[in-house]
Amino acid sequence: MSGKQSKTDQDATMAKSLTMTWPNTCHCLCIWYIYQNAAMHLSSVFACFSSFSKDFSSCINDFEDEEEFLCAWEEMLDKCELKTNEWLERMFKLKEMGASLWATIILCRYDHHSA
Repeated sequence: MSGKQSKTDQDATMAKSLTMTWPNTCHCLCIWYIYQNAAMHLSSVFACFSSFSKDFSSCINDFEDEEEFLCAWEEMLDKCELKTNEWLERMFKLKEMGASLWATIILCRYDHHSA
């Protein structure tokens, strides 16, 4: 599996195991899981802010440039009062993945479209 990608649902134990087993493998999140976890962790946000679904989807799908992504992400957090949302903070940091959310999304998006 050297030089390939593995995708998971953000399980830190699985990410660590994959890295140990296949050290040259790029580990990223599955976009489907990002959406599923967003629906679970942010259900009240989807209900309260009609534009959140569109804004979140845009952040996931529309930005090639990191600066544009960061601006859109910050705007979404401001608009929906989500600056202190723990799940979004964890998603943004992705420390156990060793990559930024933007880089992870870009990798997953291109792999998904080329499959």
